Amino acid sequence: MQAKSTLIVLHATRRIGSVVALVTLSSCSQPGAQAQRASIVEQAIWTPDTQARGLPFNVSPDNRHIAAVARRGGKEVFLLNGKEVSVHDQINTYTDLTVSLDYAFSGTVTSAHTKVAAFSQEGGRVAFAVRDGKSEAVVIDGKTGPAFASVFLPVFSRDGKRFAYQASPDGKKQLLVVDDLPTDLYDEIVEGPLFSPDGKHLAYRAALSDQYSVVADGVRGRSYSHPGGRSSITFSPDGRRLVYEANRNGRRFLVEGSTEIPGEGYVSWITFSPDSTRLAYAQDNTLIVDGSTVGTFEQVDRILFSADSKHFVAAVVKSGHRFLVRDGATQPVGGDWMDSTTLVVSPDGHRVAYAALRGDRRVAVADGLAPQPTADSVGPFVFTSDSKRLAFVTRSGAKDRVVADGVIGPESDAVALLTFTPDGKDLLYASSTGGAWRILAAGREILRCDALPPGARLVFEGPRSFRTGCQRKGTFYLIRVPL
Repeated sequence: MQAKSTLIVLHATRRIGSVVALVTLSSCSQPGAQAQRASIVEQAIWTPDTQARGLPFNVSPDNRHIAAVARRGGKEVFLLNGKEVSVHDQINTYTDLTVSLDYAFSGTVTSAHTKVAAFSQEGGRVAFAVRDGKSEAVVIDGKTGPAFASVFLPVFSRDGKRFAYQASPDGKKQLLVVDDLPTDLYDEIVEGPLFSPDGKHLAYRAALSDQYSVVADGVRGRSYSHPGGRSSITFSPDGRRLVYEANRNGRRFLVEGSTEIPGEGYVSWITFSPDSTRLAYAQDNTLIVDGSTVGTFEQVDRILFSADSKHFVAAVVKSGHRFLVRDGATQPVGGDWMDSTTLVVSPDGHRVAYAALRGDRRVAVADGLAPQPTADSVGPFVFTSDSKRLAFVTRSGAKDRVVADGVIGPESDAVALLTFTPDGKDLLYASSTGGAWRILAAGREILRCDALPPGARLVFEGPRSFRTGCQRKGTFYLIRVPL
C-alpha cells in the first residue's frame, strides 16, 4: 500500500490589527496523482496584555469574537477582540452553572463559566453590564442604556434582532427592558425572559402582590397563588405554542396559552417535537404524550423526540429498575441501571444509545447491545444525520478514548467537541495529550492548538468546512478549516 504524503505550505500576510495565515494541505495517495488542495485560514483575534491577563473573558457562539476585561488606572476596560470599547468603574461579570442530574437523580455542577458579555447567536451583537458610581447600565452595540440600581445581562432572540434584560430601579422592584422599552414594574421577575425560537414572541413569569403570572408579549396571563416551576416556560420550535406549569394553592398543572390542561401534579420534562405538533411531559411521574397517558412510574427523568418527530423515548423507573419507553412500549435497559443524562435517540428514531451501570462501572449500550469494555464513565454519544453511524467517549483512569462504529481509538488525556460532519463522512473531535490540543478528522490531525478557548465549538459553514477557536502562545485565533 502506498503511504500518503502531506505537503504543508505556510503563507502569511499582515492586516491592520491581525495576521492571516493560509496553511495549504495537499494529500497524494500515489505518485503522480493530482494533489487535492485545501487552505486553512487563521486570523489572530486577540493577544491579552498584562492589563487583561488573568481576568475573565468569553467567546461568542460563532467563535468570531472575544469579550474581555482589562484594568487600567483603577478603572475597568471592556475589550472586544482586543479593541477598547469603553471604560467604567466596573464591568459586571456573571457565572453560568451547568448542572447535570446523574443516574441517582442528584444534581451536580459539571461546569462553571464566568461571562463578561452576552452575544447574539450569530455573534454580530454584543452586550455587557457596567457600574459607574452607584448606578448600573447595559451597553448594547456600544450604546449605553438607562441607569438602574442593578441590571442583568441581556438575552438575545435567536435571530439577534431583539433583546431583553432584567433591571431594578430601586434595588427592590424589578422590570424588563425589551428592545429599549421598559415593562410594568413587578415585585420580582421569577423566570425569564425567554424568546420563542423565531424571535417573534417573548414570555416571562412575574410576581405582583403575592400573585404570579406569565406575561406573554406584554399581556399578563391568569394569576396564581404560587410561582409554579421556575424553569417551565417552554415555546414550541415554531413559536406558536407556549406552555408552562402553574400552581394554585398547592395544586400544580400545565397551562397552554390561556387554557388549563386537565390533570394535577408536579410537571417536568416539558418537551415539544421538532415539528411542534407533539407535546410530551411528566406529571407526578405519569408520562403523558399527545394528551394521552402512556403509563405511571416511580420516576420519569428524560423525554426525547426523534428529529423527524415520529418517535419518542423516555427514561423511567419502575419497581426499582430502570426502563426505556419507546413509542409507548416499555423495554429493560442493558445494565443494572442507566445514566439517563447520556440518553440520545438517532435522527430517524430507530436507534437509542446511553451509558449503563454494570456493577460500579459503566458500559455503552447501543441498539440494546453493550459489546464494549466497561469504563469509569461513558458519553457523550453522537449519531450521524442519517442515523447510520455512532460515536462516543469512554474514560478509564485518567485517559479518554473515542469509540466510532465499534472501533476503539487511541488513548488521550481528554477528548472534547465530538461531532460528525453534516454529511456524516468524517468524525471530528479535539484530543489533548501533554497539555496540547489536536483536532482530528477521521483520525487524522488537521489542527494543533496550545489550548481551546472556553466555549470553543466546531461551527460548520457547510458539509465539508468548519471554523473554531484556538489559542497559541497566548494569542487567540479564529480558524477556518476545509476538509
